[in-house]
Amino acid sequence: MSGFKSYKIRDGVHIPSEKYKENWNAIFGKKKKPTKGNTMDKIQKQINDIENRYPHLHIDLHRDQFDPLDVAKLSKLYKKLNKYNKD
Repeated sequence: MSGFKSYKIRDGVHIPSEKYKENWNAIFGKKKKPTKGNTMDKIQKQINDIENRYPHLHIDLHRDQFDPLDVAKLSKLYKKLNKYNKD
């Protein structure tokens, strides 16, 4: 019966609880779009994380010494970064 007690009706209209409003907004509320600077920072951090695994090597000069998956990931990240820099 606790669920029934938490359900409130005033003048024939359901009055949602605070928790109900929070859950509703989390599911259906407007989501904030990531800012350009925030996205660029995340991309740059991912690039730095991968490049830090290969100290004293540059991707353009030592591509054969990098893991092929890392090379592909870096290529995608650099393309994304360039796209954001152009905008």
